[in-house]
Amino acid sequence: MGRHHRAVTISFAELLGPPPPDPIPVDWPGVEAWLGLRLPSSYKALVDVYGPVFVGGRLWLKAPVARDDRFDYAGELAHSHKLCGALSMDLPIDDRPRFHPKPGGLLVWGSTTFSEHLFWDTGASDDPEHWPVVVFG
Repeated sequence: MGRHHRAVTISFAELLGPPPPDPIPVDWPGVEAWLGLRLPSSYKALVDVYGPVFVGGRLWLKAPVARDDRFDYAGELAHSHKLCGALSMDLPIDDRPRFHPKPGGLLVWGSTTFSEHLFWDTGASDDPEHWPVVVFG
């Protein structure tokens, strides 16, 4: 694990406590090929250690994992993108966000207990380490 990943894990361990003893493995090359995008390394490091996780009683971190039919990453992406797309229909057409899989579309990575959806703006940079977060809700 690189120095950057270790720092992310330590800071989240302080917030979340120890990680689960049996993290759900993620096929990152497969996920990124399916998405057609590279994902931020800090996100991958966190998911590798914790998997999908509820943070601070407010934020749900989505993760591309599957175990015993408990998680449906593709379904969660489709639902969040469709819902937020429908909610943006009141905006002028030029102000409506694009959602993944459209090129440069917003890609959901989390949600809050306040019904907000958290996205990366994949059109902001070719480098996922520089994607800003967009809050939609």
